[in-house]
Amino acid sequence: EPPAGTFTLPDVPGVGAVPDKAEGEKCARCWQVLPEVGRSKAHPTLCLRCESAVGGLPQAAQ
Repeated sequence: EPPAGTFTLPDVPGVGAVPDKAEGEKCARCWQVLPEVGRSKAHPTLCLRCESAVGGLPQAAQ
């Protein structure tokens, strides 16, 4: 039996989960909440993975 107060599903016996708020900010590109968002000076609203992907794209015409 899972501990009392955990989220359970009737179709998955013996498993319980405790939901918790993720730490960090939401990446503007992939919407994942990660503590690394905001660390980049070039792309402060992106996670490191998205920063790497965006950094490889050609620059938009001015």
